[in-house]
Amino acid sequence: MSGRNSVLRGDIIELTAVFLDAAGNREDPEDLTFSIYPPGKNPEHDGVGTTDAWVYDVTLTSGGSGPQADPSRLVEKLSKGSYRYSFLVPEDADIGTAFDRWEAELDHQDLDETFTFVIVGGGSVGTTKLYENNRVSISLDSSIASTDGDTLGEDIVYYFTTTYNPLYSSEIRIRLDMGPLVSDVPADTINLAIFEASLYVDELSFNSNMGDISYLEHAKRQLTTCLAERTIASALMGDSSISGRLSKTLGDLRVSRGGVSGGINKLFDRLDACMAKWIPVVESGGELGPHTSHKPTHSVKGATADDSIMVTRQWAPMSSLGGHVPSANTRRPDPLGSSRRGLRTRRKKY
Repeated sequence: MSGRNSVLRGDIIELTAVFLDAAGNREDPEDLTFSIYPPGKNPEHDGVGTTDAWVYDVTLTSGGSGPQADPSRLVEKLSKGSYRYSFLVPEDADIGTAFDRWEAELDHQDLDETFTFVIVGGGSVGTTKLYENNRVSISLDSSIASTDGDTLGEDIVYYFTTTYNPLYSSEIRIRLDMGPLVSDVPADTINLAIFEASLYVDELSFNSNMGDISYLEHAKRQLTTCLAERTIASALMGDSSISGRLSKTLGDLRVSRGGVSGGINKLFDRLDACMAKWIPVVESGGELGPHTSHKPTHSVKGATADDSIMVTRQWAPMSSLGGHVPSANTRRPDPLGSSRRGLRTRRKKY
C-alpha cells in the first residue's frame, strides 16, 4: 500500500478520513459518501462535475459509480469516526495530484472536505560513489534474457577494481624485470601486488625525512618493486607452466635459464638482496645509504678513548676519613667501626 505523498500507477492507495465533533471527539457521521477525481479535476473548482469522477458516491453499503468504481470496494469503518477506502490507481492515469472528497452530516451540520494524493510514474537512475582501492563485483544470473528470449545459459561473475593508491612502482616495470615469468599474469594481479607492497613500504617509513626527499622516493620505488616481484614469484611457485616460460625449444635444441629451479632460486636471491639493500634507506627517511645500518641513539665511551675516565686509585669520602685520602693501598681501619676488618685494598702494580 502507498501513502498520500506518492503512489505508483497500478498500485493500491488507502485513503482515510477521521470525523470529529465540535469538542474534538471522534464521532460517526450520517449519510457518508466518498468520491475520487483524477489529476486536473478538482471537485472544488467550477466546471468539474460528477461525470469527471473516477469513483463517485461510494458508501458503506454501495460501490458507487464511475469508470473506476468496483462494486466490491466499499467505504470501511475502522473505528469510531475513522473510515477508509482502498483505491486501485489506473495504469493509464496521468501523473499529478488527484483528489478524494468526503461528504457527510455530523450533528446536523453538512461536512464537505477534499484531500489530495500524488500519483507518480517513471523512475530514476541512482549512482553509488566509488572510491580508490575498491573492488566491484558484478553477478549475472543465467536466467537473464534478451528481448528475443535468449538467456545467458550460465551464471557470470565479473569484477573490476578502482584506482589503487599508493602505487610506488608500475606494471610495466614489473613485466620488464620478470619477463616471460609474468606473461600470463593479469594486470590487476600485478597492480594489487604493487599496492600491497606500497602499503608495507609506507609502514617502514616511520622515520621523519632528514635526507634528500627525491632519494627517499627512489628508494621507496626500488623496495616496492622488489617486494611486489617477490610476492608474485612466490604465488607462481605452484604453476606447472613456469618451466615452459624459463626455457625455449627449437627442434632438438632446448635452452633453459640455468635450469628451472636454479633460475627461481637466483630470482629469490636477487630479490632478497634488493630488499636488504633498500630497507635501511626507507626506514631512515632517506638519511642512510644502501647496505648501511641505523646510527645508535646513545653511546658510551670505551677505555681506549682519549678522554675516557681514568680508573686508578680511588678516594675515600671526606665524611668517613676526614679528608681526601686515597682508598686504594690504604691500611687504615674504618674510623666508624662499621667493619671488623680494616679498609684494605690490593696494592697497584706499576
